[in-house]
Amino acid sequence: MSGFKPLRHRNGAPFSGGIARYHVAASESNDLFVGDPVDLSGTTDANGVPGVQQPAGQNVVGVIVGVENLTSDNLSTLKRTASTEAYVLVADDPDLIFEVGEDATGGALAAASIGLNADFAIGTGDDTYGKSAAVIDSSSAATTATLGLRLLGLKQEEGNGFGADAKHLVQFNLHRHRNATGA
Repeated sequence: MSGFKPLRHRNGAPFSGGIARYHVAASESNDLFVGDPVDLSGTTDANGVPGVQQPAGQNVVGVIVGVENLTSDNLSTLKRTASTEAYVLVADDPDLIFEVGEDATGGALAAASIGLNADFAIGTGDDTYGKSAAVIDSSSAATTATLGLRLLGLKQEEGNGFGADAKHLVQFNLHRHRNATGA
């Protein structure tokens, strides 16, 4: 898996690449990969661009879909290296539906999990391929409204089914551009 991938809006319209630019301060000590969820950091850069960081909990402002290269030494940047100032491009519409895998820890999600809520876990991304390690924490699936994700169903594609490698459709419950209490 490679983290969260924006697919479409809640109203059925495809994801058209609508993004916003956010600042990551050098004080952020985590690597951030394309596909990682991020939350507001409470800071801005000198021009007022809002700051983001790896979420401390389940609240998010969106998912990284690109990393701006501030130097010319690496033109294909798939991650923001820890403790390095950067700008990231974030899909931050609260109505986006994402594809994401699950960790299957404690058992894989099943059909009865659809409509429940669950937390996400970020993990350590893959430096070689620039892949996010963000997944659904399958063992957290419950009706609890303060969990970070709403489980909407399986991604409909050949070969995808319930089990350890399943691709799920989710929406963020605790999005900063919406309420912060969940559903």
